[in-house]
Amino acid sequence: MAPKKSGASSTWSRRCRAIWAVTCSPSRTIARHGGTISHQHGVGTDHLPYLAAERGPAAMSALRALCQSFDPRGLMNPGKLFE
Repeated sequence: MAPKKSGASSTWSRRCRAIWAVTCSPSRTIARHGGTISHQHGVGTDHLPYLAAERGPAAMSALRALCQSFDPRGLMNPGKLFE
């Protein structure tokens, strides 16, 4: 049986879920209307689920090939852009 969460931990968890919901809603809307979700720092892990919708299959395939070309062993930031 999992341990009970303390009040502070539970509050923190609720806040994290609320922040995530606020972040995801605009990202989904932007991607649905063909907008860009990347910014000056790149995609970021919070926007990663929407990258394929923004760029499309051909661009994702090209990006994957580029990453494979420069990092064939997958040592640079493994699991961050592609699983």
